[in-house]
Amino acid sequence: MRKRNIRETGMRLCILAVLFLWCAVTAAGCGKDAADNGTDAAVTPTMKAGEATPAPETTATPTPTASVMSAYEKFGRDDVYRYPIAELTEEFDVCGVECGGDYMLVWISKPGKWNEETGEFGNSTSRFVLCAPALGTVTYCLEPKFRVGESMVLADGTVLLMDSETAEVHVYDNTMKELRSYPTGGDTHVQPFRMLEDGTVLTVYYQEGRIVATDVMGGTRATITYDPNLVMAMYNGDDGLNWYFTAFETAGTTHVLRARKDNGTAELYEGKDALGSVFENYSSLTSGTTQVSMLSSTWFFHKAYDVANGVAFPKTLSHEAIEFFESGKMCVSASVGDGSNELVREYRVYDVDGMTVSAGLRDSEFAGAGVRARSMVSGSFLVFDAIEAGGKKELLLWDTAAHTEQVTGVCDVSAASLEKALSGLCEEMAKKGFSFTPDTVKCDGSLESVGEMLLEIDFINAFLLASKSNPELFAAKDGKTIHPENMENNGEGGHYTFQPHVFSEFYLKEQGENRRQAMFNYVDALRAGEDRFKCSDEETMLWCFGRNGYFFSLVGPIYTHPGEFRDGWGEICYDIPKEEYLVKQQEFETMICDILNDALRDDYSDIEKALALYEYITDNYTYDYEMLEHCLDWMDKQSGYRCLMEKTGICNEFAKLYQFLLLQVGVKAEESGGSPLRYGEDSHAWVYVELDGVGYLIDPTWGLTGNREPDLAYFLFTDEKREKRDGFEAASFSIGSCPTYESRKKYSFDAKDERYSELWDGRYIAMDTAENCIYYWDFGRNIRRFDYGE
Repeated sequence: MRKRNIRETGMRLCILAVLFLWCAVTAAGCGKDAADNGTDAAVTPTMKAGEATPAPETTATPTPTASVMSAYEKFGRDDVYRYPIAELTEEFDVCGVECGGDYMLVWISKPGKWNEETGEFGNSTSRFVLCAPALGTVTYCLEPKFRVGESMVLADGTVLLMDSETAEVHVYDNTMKELRSYPTGGDTHVQPFRMLEDGTVLTVYYQEGRIVATDVMGGTRATITYDPNLVMAMYNGDDGLNWYFTAFETAGTTHVLRARKDNGTAELYEGKDALGSVFENYSSLTSGTTQVSMLSSTWFFHKAYDVANGVAFPKTLSHEAIEFFESGKMCVSASVGDGSNELVREYRVYDVDGMTVSAGLRDSEFAGAGVRARSMVSGSFLVFDAIEAGGKKELLLWDTAAHTEQVTGVCDVSAASLEKALSGLCEEMAKKGFSFTPDTVKCDGSLESVGEMLLEIDFINAFLLASKSNPELFAAKDGKTIHPENMENNGEGGHYTFQPHVFSEFYLKEQGENRRQAMFNYVDALRAGEDRFKCSDEETMLWCFGRNGYFFSLVGPIYTHPGEFRDGWGEICYDIPKEEYLVKQQEFETMICDILNDALRDDYSDIEKALALYEYITDNYTYDYEMLEHCLDWMDKQSGYRCLMEKTGICNEFAKLYQFLLLQVGVKAEESGGSPLRYGEDSHAWVYVELDGVGYLIDPTWGLTGNREPDLAYFLFTDEKREKRDGFEAASFSIGSCPTYESRKKYSFDAKDERYSELWDGRYIAMDTAENCIYYWDFGRNIRRFDYGE
């Protein structure tokens, strides 16, 4: 029962003899011969904590000249340039590139040599090269005498390096002359755990329950005190007024800690992610005060822990991943086909403030060089480090502002603009012959509604992307309709009524017609508020109240218990006032009908019903880990009814509810289960269904994903898949109240058909009932189409 980071620039670089650059760099020099450039600058006296903080003594930033801007050799294409660094030889590798404004700090290192006598590697050598590619050709080199743990360069060229052993912060100006160093902790200090983009250093003192925020020169900005029983895990964002941290108790309970930047006052922030559970399964990244959440086909930028002022960008490619997010610009990459069987990496840069996206650049355009995107410098230049086939290392600059376009489909996060954006996207898809019926709630200004509508926008963006990259998927009739399931509030649902008499086929075989009729009598009596029901004997009466009754009554066994059996009648004893019970019974029936009519249309086939209800549960229900922990002690609390009403459950509860819903609409369904092959693991429950006389397994529990993309790995799969993939012995599968290991001996309920195996590697998106096809994500986040026929 288990579950599962450029500012605007018009600067363009032109060609000039590369010799000019090399000569300039050589003149600048490095090491001891370059002392005048600050390489071996003397360390200024260390100031004690609490002393007045001087301003950084940085030199003036050089003024760009035409000769400097045209000093670089183009490489591969007109907007990519070589940026050589004398220190970057074959011995040195690029460890990191930090950028701030026009400055670039390159961290390079040379591994220590192997010592045959000691059998160990010698100490590695680290160098830091500070340069400003768009402002001049001079570089400054520093070889620290300490092991660097963290590094940062600010927009004025100030450099911060942190000693990983002593936790001292060393501050240098834009010629790499050291201004000062300062300690950041004492005996209770664990280590500074974050350097922020503005030069703030955050240091955590666990035993004292405080965090100290220091400025660039070590002056205290704020002291944040918090409960020492909380363990700080990570810095999460900045909304301009506050810092946010993730904190958790030793027991594992997670909290969000919000601290005022002006005075350090801290409090537990219960707002957590303001979108609530809508985005809880989507990854996010924070840069400064901006946070980006990654949906399937949409980037959503907003203030940290605040979605009231955000903007949604449609992705250029559906499977883009973030390389870095800095200063309002985000570099993404995606693996794309190059026309053959090879995949190449394509890079793009989104400008959040300008609402533009750069043209794509593929690593195959670097003439065989292996490249890695590092950072952004001077607002528009993306820095790559590259290694050519012969082992030569160098830096490359890509002018991302050379070719940009306005991002279409961008929308501000407000009620009116969201509705307008959603309508516009629907109209755009209508031009392609598609009619969408989005599953939206009324946008009433609530955060939950914002989240739901963003997911709708994301859903349609996915189809827009797919229609560009895979037009063959959409070669279909005009006027076709695609919609996500469920169709809540679409006004196109079914007209289903509650069916009080449901009984599964295998239960009938196992229990007989007598007990089926007794169950129907019991249900009728409960619905009428009667005190007895007709049954043949006391054992049958008790059976209706027992665990088996949980399958076909759902409500009754929760609030009633058996009384005396007398003269062919079984007594019903109500555990709550009868009038209260009747209200609960009516609420239950109404809820069942609402689900069916929201999720299904009257003309749905059995597979469409099964898929729509599978999606409904996985979209609206969560797994109950507390119940799992206490499942043996709380067995009397487990039921399909509890699962329905509380929207949570464990495997047997999901199986009971899913079976009941299918039986309500005429789909043959049975709760099934099996024993694990591996000792010590839990048994599990799922549902066996028959579609056109062919058996399949559906597991609504393991299909749960917490969003509208249920895992199709557990929809219409086989016994063999259950055994080999999931570790449950096929010979132990039970059905229809028949005991484990006895079911296979008595009944035939094999699930062998692999017709739907293509779906098992996908996540569900939508169903087109006019075309009889299912759209789904594959592992590469590409939209695929599966035709299931009539």
